[in-house]
Amino acid sequence: MRTIKFLGFLLLLACFNFSFAQEPKTLPVPTAEEIKLKQKLEKERLKEAKSIEQRIAKAERDTKKAEKARRKAEKSIKSKEKIVSQIESRKKAIAKDLKKIEKIEASISKGERKGKLSPVDIKNLNNKIAKLHNNIRVNELKLEKLYKKQ
Repeated sequence: MRTIKFLGFLLLLACFNFSFAQEPKTLPVPTAEEIKLKQKLEKERLKEAKSIEQRIAKAERDTKKAEKARRKAEKSIKSKEKIVSQIESRKKAIAKDLKKIEKIEASISKGERKGKLSPVDIKNLNNKIAKLHNNIRVNELKLEKLYKKQ
């Protein structure tokens, strides 16, 4: 019995709710001015977005240019350092050849005093001296070219 009363009450409540149901709201129709205003606002937003994109693209180009300039400067510094090291190595090679020439000449004079060198040995040592002089000339020419690059 209780259940029947309860069901009756629910039926009554459901009928009451359906009778007072609201009609669906209709959206207001926008006027021509409102449409134009919305279009104008949309155009402004698009212009702002486009200008922001252009600023971003310009900033990216500027950073690329700066990076390229930095790499170019680093490259020129490295090449100058390389030229300086090549100059130093040529100077060392020339000094080394001059020391070798001095040692060979000293051994020739010492051997001639003691009489231990044959004419063939002296000729071979003189050939070595000539080759060393030739190497010195080549290194001096290369050294001049390096000075011009610097």
